Amino acid sequence: MARSILGLALFLALIQNSPPLVLRVEVTVVDSAGVPLPATRVGLLDTSYRTLATAQTGNNGIAVLQSIPVGTYRFHLEKSGYIYRALSVTSTETAPLTVEAGNVQKFRFRLQRPGSVSGRISDAEGALVPGVTVELLAVHYDFDAGHLENDPNLPPAKTNETGEFLITNVPPGDWYLRGSGNGLVTYFPGQLDASHALPIHVSDGEEMVAGSFHFGSPARFRISGSIVFPETGPPPSGVSVGSPLFYLVPRNPNYAHIVSPPPQLMNYAQQENRFELRNIAPGSYDLYVAIPQNQRVRANGNGPVRLSTTVDQASRIDVEIRDSDVNEVVLHLQSGIHISGQFVLDAASASRYPDLSKDFDIYFRNNDARPPMLGVRPDKPVGNISSDGHFGFRGVAPGSYHLVAAIPRDLYVAAARLGNRDVFGIPFEIGTEEEGPLILEVRGDGAEFSGTVNGVNSIVPSSQVLLVPPLQFRNDPESYRLARSDASGRFTIRGIRPGPYTVFALPQSFESYSWTNPAILSEIAPSGIAINFSANEHRQSELRLMPVN
Repeated sequence: MARSILGLALFLALIQNSPPLVLRVEVTVVDSAGVPLPATRVGLLDTSYRTLATAQTGNNGIAVLQSIPVGTYRFHLEKSGYIYRALSVTSTETAPLTVEAGNVQKFRFRLQRPGSVSGRISDAEGALVPGVTVELLAVHYDFDAGHLENDPNLPPAKTNETGEFLITNVPPGDWYLRGSGNGLVTYFPGQLDASHALPIHVSDGEEMVAGSFHFGSPARFRISGSIVFPETGPPPSGVSVGSPLFYLVPRNPNYAHIVSPPPQLMNYAQQENRFELRNIAPGSYDLYVAIPQNQRVRANGNGPVRLSTTVDQASRIDVEIRDSDVNEVVLHLQSGIHISGQFVLDAASASRYPDLSKDFDIYFRNNDARPPMLGVRPDKPVGNISSDGHFGFRGVAPGSYHLVAAIPRDLYVAAARLGNRDVFGIPFEIGTEEEGPLILEVRGDGAEFSGTVNGVNSIVPSSQVLLVPPLQFRNDPESYRLARSDASGRFTIRGIRPGPYTVFALPQSFESYSWTNPAILSEIAPSGIAINFSANEHRQSELRLMPVN
């Protein structure tokens, strides 16, 4: 098996003391069955990836690094025939690992052997298809029910002359296969709709044969129509209007992040404002068109000049393709509306944060499957919040949004109103009429939650402590709070908005944001602890790590 190198992005955040402490670091390396792995090279790197110390595991799978100064490091493990899936432990609320003089720091890593996935692709008539790009996808979460994404560490393969493909160095787990080429996309075992794709499971070191699956469909159709521009005056001085940008987005949460078709499949006649999209599979789509505006701006008032692109006008229409072309589609362009607002802090918080432009930010998270090009654009090309907390958005397209406020973690948003409407932690609709202002009330009297995370027989470092908000706020990313325990199993979360939460102690391997999937949250719910936090409360608790399959 090919040699693979493990780059483990694991931070050992250690407190800096004077005089510098030194410690002994013991690293245990085992395989998936827990058997020690000898002859594994263990390197200790600084944050610039310079190797500071190396050791090799003995027959007991243990490597010892002596006289290591307190500091921040990364591990680099190298073992022929094994790979490792890196686990992130970064967090804005991570407390540093605390070490005492003479302590021995122990770490245990599990390495797995890579597998492979092979198969062949044929067309609807059974003929083998060469030149098809085959990718492995995995389910990921980002405040949704889960969507498929490719792994950047796994290069795609192409089918050879006999339609066969092979993907190597595949980490164990559940994967989905996607074949694409010539404008066609198919998911294993031969589905056009990603929601009907079936996973394949790759075990430790397994050479998985996926078999044959059909690629593409002979049925491909066209969408054609025209664009209707509103009667507006010329663009502002120094602003140029670009050609229309078309996006065809499948109306399916499993692959709504994929926009198609590629530009080469699009015709646009500018004089008649007519367009044609070709080679489209049957299905349900959202068709978007956006008119970009390009303007050269100077960053921060005196920085380098760069090109800023915003959306001036946009339109969307539902399109259903069944067994024929869709013609005479009319897209009526609309200009986005302007929304202004302000962060309003209580007196104590305002004294701690006199310049809000440094520590505050705000954006609208769109709940539709629209491309990023059609998202909300700030009034100012660089820097959205003024020092006194005022902000503005222009070109806000109609749709459903969530408000996301990025503020210091010792503060919390107590209320948010858009005009007379409550938009705090809930989805809200923006139409074609301007409204506002958008006022966010921010307070600094939040609760503080601290404690330790314990396993069966010991404390658990790098575990995830999660606060899940009440049901009505579970679509709001800022309503969740997350911290990781340090080397002593300790954690602290500050600035908790008063109210009821469910607390979980999850292992490091539990995928971030997967708890936003209601099905997954219901599975772990029995392990949660209900806590109601009050303003200015300081609560301590010992949590038991939840075992996860």
